[in-house]
Amino acid sequence: MINVLVVEDEPPIQRMICKAISGIDQDFRVRYTAYNGIQARRILEAEEVDVVFTDIMMIGGDGITLLQYLHENRPEIQTVVLSGYDKFEYAKQAYKNGVTDYLLKPVNKTELRDILGVLKTQYNLRMRNRRQECFKCLLDGRTMPENSCFYDELLSSPWYLLLIRVFGRDGVKGGQNPESRELLESGLIRIFGNGDTVFQTSDGAGEYVVAVKDSIPDVKAKALELLAVMEPWEGVITIAGLPGTCRAQDFRQHLLELRIQIMTESIYGKSCYSCGGYSCPPHDDMWEQDIKTEAFSAMAASLKAGDLRGVCSRLDVFLKEFEEKNKTCMAIENFMMEFLERGKGSSHSVRASVWNAVYETFSYGELKERVFRLAERLNGQDEDMAEDGNSEEAMPQMVVMIEQYLMDNYQRNIKAGELSMEFGFVSEYISRIFKKYVGLSPSRYLTKIRMEKACQLIKSHPEIQVKEVADQVGYKDIHYFSKVFRKEMGVWPSEYK
Repeated sequence: MINVLVVEDEPPIQRMICKAISGIDQDFRVRYTAYNGIQARRILEAEEVDVVFTDIMMIGGDGITLLQYLHENRPEIQTVVLSGYDKFEYAKQAYKNGVTDYLLKPVNKTELRDILGVLKTQYNLRMRNRRQECFKCLLDGRTMPENSCFYDELLSSPWYLLLIRVFGRDGVKGGQNPESRELLESGLIRIFGNGDTVFQTSDGAGEYVVAVKDSIPDVKAKALELLAVMEPWEGVITIAGLPGTCRAQDFRQHLLELRIQIMTESIYGKSCYSCGGYSCPPHDDMWEQDIKTEAFSAMAASLKAGDLRGVCSRLDVFLKEFEEKNKTCMAIENFMMEFLERGKGSSHSVRASVWNAVYETFSYGELKERVFRLAERLNGQDEDMAEDGNSEEAMPQMVVMIEQYLMDNYQRNIKAGELSMEFGFVSEYISRIFKKYVGLSPSRYLTKIRMEKACQLIKSHPEIQVKEVADQVGYKDIHYFSKVFRKEMGVWPSEYK
């Protein structure tokens, strides 16, 4: 409901305007009225107001002064001027103070209806942006805006969580393509509802994190409808969902699960939806049982011998079969890795190049071209594939390796600069690249791992001492651990059940 304040010093006109607003659009509720700017300011300082309709010439506080106050102190409130004076100077002053529109009295109902439509559109957009800002704060682990009704709404409702990855032609991530963003965002609002959905984009990553209220029926059907909406666009959209609802406080934890789910269950080259073991269309995450050992060995031998024509013809056959059987990206990655390792041996650069070839393309034609170029490089210029770790192409694999390193070493006191020494890049660069793909800095990600492990320890061993939990998850200072735990989980370790 959009709360309206009408400021008009002539009672008959005030009643007429209030009645007209309420009669034209039920979403507008005239909750407050005032006869001058001074009364209006008292209301604005005490009550929640979304839209102000105000006269210009009033005794005891004129409209221009009120507009100046709103413009300087409450710019989020939309304003409409009501005036019996068709004077350019009044209109100029009004628009200078951010007025949405200027209506002459007596008010024309058709004009009023049009203005209410504009006001509602702007209000819905502003509310959506505010809700999404709260949602982003939750995902980032930042402090919520004070007195935010949207924060209370997020915490009080169970939510279905979806992760959407969009990838377009010519290697353009969907998040960077205005056409795909508009298509997807309008589809999200139309299918799930503007008031029951919040979503946040990861700039440049083609990723959308979507939370849907549990009051929305059949989320699976709506996710499939979203796939159909995106079908005309030349690209691939992958949607991963949790099988049940979750709390807003757990969004960050579940987001990591969904990222892993997309990595393991997305179908190469096709739009798909996966949730709780269900996949549409059905996928196949294995490759060995579909490949004859002799044919695979012959292709690897061709690579080893430098027979790229033989490699290409056999690769064509395999990829065509994979496409028909809806192989997952992970299955394709494992197949390519095994083929190249058998043909030319293994290195970090080779593994990184395979990872990029699979996850940065969305058609088998592109994939074959990338792998063939890689085979040419391996065959003709092995020194180019040395593990120098300096190519931008190797970055996604480096992120995977850093992630694994943090998971393997979370119990140790990982000092500043350790990642830089381990992986050969300056700390700022590692942090920027890691955050681009994972959504958190390495230090925040390490904290997340430690808190998850701490929660698991407390749940599985209710009698465990807080000091012992701190020691096992990499904190030597029990007080610091307790402060971090409370900040992340909302309760002290001793209160966590």
